[in-house]
Amino acid sequence: MRGFSFKNEAFIILIATLVWLSTSAICNAATTGRYWRHGGGQLQVHVDKSKPREGLKFNVLDYGAKGNGASDDTKAFQTAWANACKAEGSMMIVPLGYKFLVRPTSFSGSNCHKNIVLQLDGTIMAPTDSKAWDTGPDQWLEFTNLVGFTLKGKGTLDGRGSVWWTKSIYDFKQVSSSEDGKKQQSKPAALIFVGGSKLTVTGITIRNSPQFHLTFDSCDGVLVHDISISSPGDSPNTDGIHLRTTKNGAKGLVQGVSFSNIQVSEVEVPIMIDQYYCAHSTCKNRTSAVSIADIAYENIRGTYTVQPLHLSCSDIKPCMNINLSGIELKPKLGHQMSEPFCWEAFGRLNGPIIPEIDCLKEGQSSNRRVHHDAKCAA
Repeated sequence: MRGFSFKNEAFIILIATLVWLSTSAICNAATTGRYWRHGGGQLQVHVDKSKPREGLKFNVLDYGAKGNGASDDTKAFQTAWANACKAEGSMMIVPLGYKFLVRPTSFSGSNCHKNIVLQLDGTIMAPTDSKAWDTGPDQWLEFTNLVGFTLKGKGTLDGRGSVWWTKSIYDFKQVSSSEDGKKQQSKPAALIFVGGSKLTVTGITIRNSPQFHLTFDSCDGVLVHDISISSPGDSPNTDGIHLRTTKNGAKGLVQGVSFSNIQVSEVEVPIMIDQYYCAHSTCKNRTSAVSIADIAYENIRGTYTVQPLHLSCSDIKPCMNINLSGIELKPKLGHQMSEPFCWEAFGRLNGPIIPEIDCLKEGQSSNRRVHHDAKCAA
């Protein structure tokens, strides 16, 4: 057997180095999606971009959004959302310093992974052109069937609702009323979540919604904190946070909801439950099929312009276990005020309570059907 020579060893080292470099180039090509050339040939590496890695970030500017407040950025938002949905824990970014015009859009979670984050630091603006609402005026931004979704940041949703509050401008937006088949005006809610679970909304500002600012419909496990909601005092039906579980008379239940540490300023009616609610100008005198139970209002302070509290509950399904504590609501000077009102509302008071509320009934209602026929929780 011949002895091992330095030349042979150097040759083996050279071959190993070339193999390593080739492997490195192939790996780099697979990572970057580029071509690797060697010896006059060409190796094309196909990269699967359909499954982004967990935790990736998707900035709407990278998908063609202009953010100038005039260009339509809806498509860029839809594309960024579709890509963010492909990886659990990914983030869609709406950056600071830009104003994005977005038409009525539904962000579906049906094909989304869990724990998607929408980081809102810029401003999203609703359109004021009537043609943008041809698909229907029910809502502006809708998020459906999401699990573990978080909307956070220091940005703003601007519903630019003043055009809706002037009847002469938006009379063309008519829908059929389920009450009598006649045409009625309808205004969109700014932000609505439908059928989601483990949802968080924090830090953002919602202002000047045409109708309700923030709505949760058939959701389970919702946390809302440190947000700001504002609209002019004379803006009609612009509820801050609106809860609902039913549509077209379906049965449901709103249970286990807490409103705490809220500062209000010149709000018409800061605390309201209305099972007789109707969104149209002419309604039949009937009550909602939704059962309401275990609702807590804690540390609610500020000023009101009409009435501090209005609890209008159903004769058939009274409101049960309504708990009020740390309430301090004072009238705004110069306004005609109404006394607190309760109807078929049962619960308890834990002082201090300002103003005095003596209409809330103690104990339980004799109507035991309040929980038995409710099928879905919010």
